[in-house]
Amino acid sequence: MSITKEFDAVISSTIYQENGFKDYRFIAEQVANSLGFTVLRNSEKPGATQQQFENCMKNDFPIFIALIGEKLTENVKNEYQLALKLGLPIITLIKTESDNIISTPVKNNLCSISRYIYEKDCSTFCDCESLYISLKNRLLDYNKTFRQNKINLLKSRSEIYPYTTNMICQAKHLVVLCQKSSTLLLGSRNIDIEERCYSELTKWVELADNKMHFIHIFSKKYTLKELKNNEYTSINKAKEKLLSIMQKTKANISLRTSETLNPCVVADHNMLFSLQLGNTTQYVELPGAFISSKNAEEIINPLKQSGTFYCSNNSENVQNMHSLINKLYS
Repeated sequence: MSITKEFDAVISSTIYQENGFKDYRFIAEQVANSLGFTVLRNSEKPGATQQQFENCMKNDFPIFIALIGEKLTENVKNEYQLALKLGLPIITLIKTESDNIISTPVKNNLCSISRYIYEKDCSTFCDCESLYISLKNRLLDYNKTFRQNKINLLKSRSEIYPYTTNMICQAKHLVVLCQKSSTLLLGSRNIDIEERCYSELTKWVELADNKMHFIHIFSKKYTLKELKNNEYTSINKAKEKLLSIMQKTKANISLRTSETLNPCVVADHNMLFSLQLGNTTQYVELPGAFISSKNAEEIINPLKQSGTFYCSNNSENVQNMHSLINKLYS
């Protein structure tokens, strides 16, 4: 199965409002082109319109490259918000002075769009050369995992955990984690790939803002069974971590239990589903570029409604959350 689309990268930034940004946009396009991306810059090329740019974002699932300076126009803000809503992969590069310190106005501008991106997912540049290097490295990292024109089967834990970790690290809007035994409640065993996945998951939920969503569906039966497993040596730390996250996070969180679930991971529009082949369970990797926003919602919405609802960051449900957690750990 192949993907056919007109553009697979878009560049959003101011154009004339700040010195140098016309050159930066050109450099960014050259970097992306050199790595095989077909690029559209926002409303600058002859014949290009804002509507065309937004239609490309909606229909082609491009990677969204944002060049941010001291000024953030309404167009750039709206494009950024649309990229988050659509679950597009996002690379944010911030123009700084030579000391690489992000100024307060720039920080405030970006945090108004996404605190998570500012805290965890920004790169900086101070001139054309540093922009070239920074963007090239970010795009090469993206290419390793997510820019694929095929559906893959992941068979072993050594493949599944790193891919899941990368999905979570890349997510800017939504993470759905559906699993038989809850990583969030159990923590990790003394296995490097599991520890990294647990660490990145908890970081994501901690840093998430009120525009971001985390949905965790798990089997109460299997989780209770695993709680008695001596392989999990940090259960008390996991409990403390979970309670701390629930008190501090600003994210929209819901925990659900279901005994009939099919394991899957959704990070924005990148998806990983379990597939039973005879006695063997394999995982199907579905990059977000394969599905439209409408089809993605048709997959995600049922997950939001599945299982028995226990908690969210809605104040009316906080008591349910604490009750569930304490019962599971008792």
